[in-house]
Amino acid sequence: FGFSIFWTYLWFSQFMLIWYANVGEETQYFRARYDGYEVIFFANLIINFALPLLVLMRNDNKRKFGTLTFVAVIVFFGHWLDFFQMIKPGTLHTEHEYHTYACVDHGDAHHGDTKDHKDAHGDNHGHDSHGHDTALAGTHGGDHGHGHDDHGHHTTPFTPGFTIPGFLEIGTFLGFLGLYLFLFFSALTKAYLVPPNDPYLEESLHHHVGYGGGNMEGGDAHH
Repeated sequence: FGFSIFWTYLWFSQFMLIWYANVGEETQYFRARYDGYEVIFFANLIINFALPLLVLMRNDNKRKFGTLTFVAVIVFFGHWLDFFQMIKPGTLHTEHEYHTYACVDHGDAHHGDTKDHKDAHGDNHGHDSHGHDTALAGTHGGDHGHGHDDHGHHTTPFTPGFTIPGFLEIGTFLGFLGLYLFLFFSALTKAYLVPPNDPYLEESLHHHVGYGGGNMEGGDAHH
């Protein structure tokens, strides 16, 4: 419960400062995730903040082993989803930009011999009045996770592994989770169930208390 509230405090502090400063180099981080990854963006807040808050506000739920286990699993998955949202949109954008510029450079080298040859290919590939290869960039944007609508805004179509976690991301998550559980239980098997430095251990092994508050042997003899 405390970890969830602390994470929300850090997340909101970062969001509020970036929104208030309104610096373009920083706002594009949240803008890209808010516009193109709405489901993950809001699911991240619900899983990591709203759900643990609503469930664990009751003291009774904090004393139930099943409820705590359920919330712990949800929060564990939620923070993995948070890391997915931090990494994947930027990776997809970088890949899109790389292929777009590579395509434009290749097109300039291919069409740079004569002006007539460039104009002929410009009609086929959709050059605008400024000479930008908009149709070609839009085509590669659609192939690599980003396109452009009629108003020139970036759109993010459904892309497994980027829009939502794919099999590779889920498999990596389960692999690291299995490794963690293996190391955790391996270390747990080496732990002592009986504390060796307990000063009252020897006394507890020879002292038996009956239900009446006295010694069991004395109680049996009395009855």
